Amino acid sequence: MRYTLVPIFYAFLFYKFTMNNFVNLHKTTIIPTEWTKIGLPNNKIRLDFTIMLPQKNINILENALIETSDPNSPHYGKWMNKNAIDSIVYAEPQNFTSVYRWLKSSNINQESCTNTADSIICKTTIKNINLAFLLYACSPRAAGN
Repeated sequence: MRYTLVPIFYAFLFYKFTMNNFVNLHKTTIIPTEWTKIGLPNNKIRLDFTIMLPQKNINILENALIETSDPNSPHYGKWMNKNAIDSIVYAEPQNFTSVYRWLKSSNINQESCTNTADSIICKTTIKNINLAFLLYACSPRAAGN
């Protein structure tokens, strides 16, 4: 039987950070009706997870994409590569700092994570992930249940 780990911390939404670096989180519990909760997963399993950070300059990126797509624009067809896009939308340094402070409280150290322009990708054990998020092991329901 195949099992899937369903993060109870399904939506991890960041809003603007205040001067005190508070993070607003939104927790939801969404387990599809076709699945059955069967308990907590093995604490020794290692998983990757990604935390998305607020992007900056979305309006600048949108305008650049519109110009690239407009046949009347001098920038028509001059598509940006990932590095160019990342340089526009990169997250503020204090966002990374605040998230790493929170991760540290769950025994997830910065060395087990990788930064991108607008996210943090971490690899750690379920034991540590459960300190930050609550995971359940779930399996598909048998037909007719």
